[in-house]
Amino acid sequence: QEKGNFNVSNRYYFNTLDIFEELGFQDHISESNRRIGYNYMKLGQYGESRKYLDKALEVALQAGSVKNRIAVHKNLYLLDSLNQNFVEALAHYQKVNRLEDSLLNMQNTQNIQELNVMFQVDRKEQEIVNLQQSELLQTKALAAQKKQNAYLIILAIVSILGALAIFYYYRRSVSDRKIIEHQNIELAQLNNTKDRFFGIIAHDLRNPVVSFHGISKLIKNYISKGKIDRIESLNEKIE
Repeated sequence: QEKGNFNVSNRYYFNTLDIFEELGFQDHISESNRRIGYNYMKLGQYGESRKYLDKALEVALQAGSVKNRIAVHKNLYLLDSLNQNFVEALAHYQKVNRLEDSLLNMQNTQNIQELNVMFQVDRKEQEIVNLQQSELLQTKALAAQKKQNAYLIILAIVSILGALAIFYYYRRSVSDRKIIEHQNIELAQLNNTKDRFFGIIAHDLRNPVVSFHGISKLIKNYISKGKIDRIESLNEKIE
């Protein structure tokens, strides 16, 4: 097209148009018709140009392609301007503006929808992260609670064992004290028995000792006086 060889260009677009029509690609069919119509306009064949541009607009409407409609109305605007159909040209110009505004709104809406989708995705991801963090915190709290319970159980066991040990030693101390008290009582009783026994012995031995002492003095007296016969008589009495 830059070389102005619009006839060669049209042969190319006619070939591609046949292919796109067989494939049913509506957007490409509309675009091929528009380019063929544009080339005919550049060649000054305005009737052929309008035929293909109208066909391009019809297919674009069927396909719902706003971009193709804008491109076709721009070409029709140029064609009507060349034909000095200024009313028609103005109508196409206004349609271009409306369609561009509509396309902009659609793009804005699409952008908003995309942003909303991104926001929803981000929110879901954040919710997942928060849920994972919450589960992690719960897991840590549960582990800490289990650890605390284990400490409490160990403390309870140690306390019970300590209480049992104290009770055991207390009972043993009480038992030992009772044994000692009982032994003290028995010892006191033995001491009393011993004292009584030795008192009895002392009493029983006192008279014989006194008697022996008296006899000893008597023998000594007899010896000093030479009364041997008296000693023999005393011996007979003792036997």
